Amino acid sequence: MELIVNGSYIYIFSIFIMMFLFSKMAEGKLFEGEEIRVYNNYPVMMKFVPGEKNMPLVVVSPGANSTARIFYGVHESFDSKQFLAYWLSKRGYNLLFLSYPLEVKDQVFEGAYPGFTIKQWGEQIALASKDVIQENNLENKVLAVGWSMAGRVSHALGIAAEKIKLDIELWIGLAATPPMPGLSSPTIYPKLKKSNDDKGIFMVGDKGYAVFGSGRREARTVAENAMLNGLESDSLIPREIGRTHYFGNTPINLFNHGWRYRGGEFVRNFSETIEDSAGYDYAGYPLTANITNDSIDDARHAMTDKYNWGMVIVNKITKSYVLPQMRLKKFNDTEWKKIREMVRKAPEELSLELSGNHFFFLGRKGAKGTADAIDELHKRSKDFKSKLVEILGIEVK
Repeated sequence: MELIVNGSYIYIFSIFIMMFLFSKMAEGKLFEGEEIRVYNNYPVMMKFVPGEKNMPLVVVSPGANSTARIFYGVHESFDSKQFLAYWLSKRGYNLLFLSYPLEVKDQVFEGAYPGFTIKQWGEQIALASKDVIQENNLENKVLAVGWSMAGRVSHALGIAAEKIKLDIELWIGLAATPPMPGLSSPTIYPKLKKSNDDKGIFMVGDKGYAVFGSGRREARTVAENAMLNGLESDSLIPREIGRTHYFGNTPINLFNHGWRYRGGEFVRNFSETIEDSAGYDYAGYPLTANITNDSIDDARHAMTDKYNWGMVIVNKITKSYVLPQMRLKKFNDTEWKKIREMVRKAPEELSLELSGNHFFFLGRKGAKGTADAIDELHKRSKDFKSKLVEILGIEVK
């Protein structure tokens, strides 16, 4: 290595600069408070926002094609009051935002992970949450929130959390889909290797991720929700910035549609999908609740979320709390009537509806309303558990 002091080049200095720049490129673009950690050989982008020590940790996971930045904002001159994180922080919650490994234009993640599974996703969320609780000396209390596709991880998270004794007080879906194949099913062309327009078609991207259109659908929905909040259409997340920092391509396994990643292709395997998400194991879920919207543009969620999650809710309560106790104790007629009424009313009690489209939690009105709804469902779930404890005479988690 040559160092020319009197010449016009200083090679050592130049090499160090090049090494520094290369390391930053490999690391990817991270914003304030974001970090990359690795759990079970898979990376996760994390952002922790401390709150009050005695308050639960709210752990928020994004849906398909999206980073968790959709909940806290990162672009230049963004208004924090238009994002969910601001309003949850106002209530004193500790916050953890987690982005599963996906392909984002600004290269958040080094490498490619197209074979990432729902089970691995659940383990990742549980382990990251446990670490943050221990590192910050928080109480072992978690409110898990999942938007859209993140509904698929609810059961896997419940199982992973139980293994490491992470106490999930409640899982709350935001226009989320339970982990049961068949509730949504896009058209898939597994052999195509190029991107396409916005027609609900999945294709194999260059890195093996599922490419869903070109980001125009997300941009359009965000813009429409901005106008619903009385804002200019491009003011929440400008379209080009959305494609660069917020949205990307997703591991196909996470959609729970019956398609699996295999060596550069998508192959049909429903049995593997069912085993991965295990939505049939109702006792394995945390207690769940849901918040949906009223938009005709998000008709499937608006019409079915309460009842899809209602099936999970009543079966979770029945299998985890009621039936085990009925084997040990004979309830009188009055007690049995109370139990029946409570279980039947639980889906209504643990469901809320807000105005807006699939991105209803964006924009000041929607973000504040969603934070209020999360707070309300947390209170309702605690009241519900207290009543169950009173009737059943057992601890209810």
